[in-house]
Amino acid sequence: MKKGEIFELDIIGFDFKGEGYGEIDGERYFVKGAIPYEKLKVRFVKSKGGRKICKRVGILNKSHIEISPSCDKFGECGGCTYLNISYEDQIKLKEEALRDLLNEINYDSFLGILKSPKEFEYRNKMEFSFGDEFRGGPLELGLHKKGNPFGVVPTYNCKLISEDFRKIMRSTVEYFREIGAEPYKLKTHKGYLRNLVLREGKEEILLSIVTSSQNDMDFREFKDRILSLNLKKSIGGIVHIVSDSLSDAVNPSKIEIIYGNDFVYEEIFELKFKINTFSFFQTNTEGVKVLYNEVKNRVGNPNGTILDLYSGVGTIGQVLSKNNKVIGVEIVEDAVKMAKENAKLNNLCCEFICGDVSQVVKDIKDKISFIVVDPPRAGIGAKGVKNICKFDVENIVYVSCNPQTLRDDLKEFLNNGYKVNNIQAVDMFPNTYHVETVVLMSRVEK
Repeated sequence: MKKGEIFELDIIGFDFKGEGYGEIDGERYFVKGAIPYEKLKVRFVKSKGGRKICKRVGILNKSHIEISPSCDKFGECGGCTYLNISYEDQIKLKEEALRDLLNEINYDSFLGILKSPKEFEYRNKMEFSFGDEFRGGPLELGLHKKGNPFGVVPTYNCKLISEDFRKIMRSTVEYFREIGAEPYKLKTHKGYLRNLVLREGKEEILLSIVTSSQNDMDFREFKDRILSLNLKKSIGGIVHIVSDSLSDAVNPSKIEIIYGNDFVYEEIFELKFKINTFSFFQTNTEGVKVLYNEVKNRVGNPNGTILDLYSGVGTIGQVLSKNNKVIGVEIVEDAVKMAKENAKLNNLCCEFICGDVSQVVKDIKDKISFIVVDPPRAGIGAKGVKNICKFDVENIVYVSCNPQTLRDDLKEFLNNGYKVNNIQAVDMFPNTYHVETVVLMSRVEK
């Protein structure tokens, strides 16, 4: 296929990069935003990393599974990918895509995909950006435009968040418009307002305003405005974070508590977890109960110590620690500190170590009876898998947020004396292409 060539393409599936694909002569051609069963006219753009990338030119036949999206910003913002597909069809497509991706893996059983308890309003954390929708336009607050880190789509009616979050968003942007505050511009690195980060716990909401250091604002009036809102949950804390990062990432140089606390509490299986703005904590509270229940069922009650790798703020380890000692390993120092606080809060027998998993596991002397791994999107890698397998435990549970790196890591486990017993997907992120997967592995008898 030559660059720029235009041709017709029947979309037959999608992958976990948010791209639909069709096949010609046994080769796959990918189109961003395409959905299965539609027929497109596309232009071949390039080959990249073994993928043939195309751009949509026109729609010849609409997909029979396409529905009208429930959000007027769908297609503009990058929050949702499949709001134009019914939830039932999303589940089917994710299962098909996961089976297709893992077809090289030899496993005993694939158990399908469990639905999220909530299709909408499931996110307990959201990071919004200040900016303008068009050059010279009014101050807005929302998500970035698809493929454009500089533009902001106002998302005051976002379907992924609660009405409390939506009320706070509207009130926040109205206040800062009134006082004439300027948004921070990534291109010029000038301006003040950067992000609004909202996080909710069981009963309270934590609000964080992220700014540059290019101004010195008194937030007392803003605090009073937020506290006057009629919300279902109470405001547990309002925090001002200063970040002069040249990228869009929040990299705090100063944190000031304007009101209340800089944390909230969440509960899972009657355990209490203290989390702050930056804590890694699953963003679907009801969904995580489904996910962790699958982990619990696979771990059972092993006789001995459980090793919890990439432990974050200690959620999985503490869920498993009722009858067992747990050792957690996590590289983020703040997360380890919070994990220790949470273990003390719940009166649990847990030890948390700060360090790189691939290095720390070599120094653990305890007799380990079971291992649970929940790595970041980058996965574990060949070296890490090899070190984990040296513990020679009978069973390992792998919790994955990235099917591509899961596939690669499972190949390494298979090469190091383990087999895959079963695979269970859990849909933690409705209306997006993301999915969580729980895999049970067992040691092959020598």
